[in-house]
Amino acid sequence: MTRQKGQVALIVLIISAISLTIGLALSERVRTGVNVSKDDEMLQRAFNAAESGIEDYVVRGNVGTYNAGDATANVVVTGTGGLVVEFGELVTADNYAYFWLAEHNANGSINTTNNYYSGSNLTICYDNFSPGGFMVYYFYYSGGTYNVYRRAYNLNGSNQAIRGAETVGASGTACSGYTNSMLFDFTSYRPTPVLLVVKPIRGGSKFAVRGNADLPSQGDLITSTGTSGETNTTVKVMKRWDPSMYMFFMLEGIVSRSTIN
Repeated sequence: MTRQKGQVALIVLIISAISLTIGLALSERVRTGVNVSKDDEMLQRAFNAAESGIEDYVVRGNVGTYNAGDATANVVVTGTGGLVVEFGELVTADNYAYFWLAEHNANGSINTTNNYYSGSNLTICYDNFSPGGFMVYYFYYSGGTYNVYRRAYNLNGSNQAIRGAETVGASGTACSGYTNSMLFDFTSYRPTPVLLVVKPIRGGSKFAVRGNADLPSQGDLITSTGTSGETNTTVKVMKRWDPSMYMFFMLEGIVSRSTIN
């Protein structure tokens, strides 16, 4: 009888130990699940605060700290000029990549008196999409009028320009991350450069330009870092100078011979 009681007690102890182990494991899993859920919630709050900070800058022009209830955002705005400027997205056939060659005033208007690109040529970088080609429209300001200088390029065969003497580079690039490049020279159309527009034909590509001097800012790069507790996340948005407000002279430039009044 004593031996049976001892065996029963041993079995009870073993079952209790197993139950305790399982209980502790379940408790740890529940605690971990709660922590993950809390982290996800704080990450979402930080993300929402970052987006709200961007919206506040776009609407009111505020930078610095933005308070969003139990979260905050730090908003920093920088220009996007330099030796190399990327358009930043794929340009499909018959659409346009825009590269500003003149700075803008605070109200968004073009500055035609100073702060524009000082070079006399640009290297256009792209990814090969043969068969196809692209149009280049170079807008400049001279004698009180806007003017346009245009060229079309064929990426097939000899890679020679359809109009003009420029040659499309068959290989190599001046911009990191692109497979091809070509030099676009506007020495004879220098007075005040305003805008370079690239239009791919029968294909699409990413585009960038590299200058022999710094290119003006293409707009505002808005960086907003949201923080909730010890969690933070960063959102970046590019707010380019909007070319649509100048579309009247751009469209006229496409159909005109040269001068745009």
